[in-house]
Amino acid sequence: MRKIIPFTLLFCICFITNNQAQTKAKPLVGGSCDGCDWMFLGIPKAMNAVDTSAGWNEKGASRIQITGTVYQRDGKTPAHNVIVYYYHTDIHGKYTPNSSVPKGAERHGYLRGWVKSDQAGHYSIFTIRPASYPGTDFLAHIHVFIKEPKLNKPYYIDEFLFDDDPLMTPERRKGHANRGGNGILTLVKKGNGLWVAKHDIMLGLNIPNYPQ
Repeated sequence: MRKIIPFTLLFCICFITNNQAQTKAKPLVGGSCDGCDWMFLGIPKAMNAVDTSAGWNEKGASRIQITGTVYQRDGKTPAHNVIVYYYHTDIHGKYTPNSSVPKGAERHGYLRGWVKSDQAGHYSIFTIRPASYPGTDFLAHIHVFIKEPKLNKPYYIDEFLFDDDPLMTPERRKGHANRGGNGILTLVKKGNGLWVAKHDIMLGLNIPNYPQ
């Protein structure tokens, strides 16, 4: 005997199938991002374009400033209200947590912070130079996540590396995806022992699934 499928059931099946198709059609911008959501743990309610990390007065540390402009995908239009989250190791190459680090974000350590680009797209980070992981040949680096106002989820860009790192080689200079731009920083020594690097960030550059 031929079975008749009720219209309401048929409608539900079609709706679910269509909804699943739409979900699959919207892959995550930037792809998988391990720890990206941790940037929201302890995030301040108010942010500006300048941030100084908790390690600024750490004895024996080399002070650095990373400053530049966040641009839209065209590389010309300044992008404002973009959150740039950073975290890195201490002078011993470790992600050391302290009482200021909220539960769940311990793996990022206490040297972490946020800036939000201003109307001109400018941002500036004052922190200390990180060290390489102990007993390894990993390049010293600063992790950087981006949260755009128009996107629901953050994505990562190329780690900030250092041009004068003794572990930097010609091969390592080439082995990067240039997500958001080339992350290799050139530090220039200024007054009072401060080392400054200029670095512009291009939103969406080499970011998978970035909306056109």
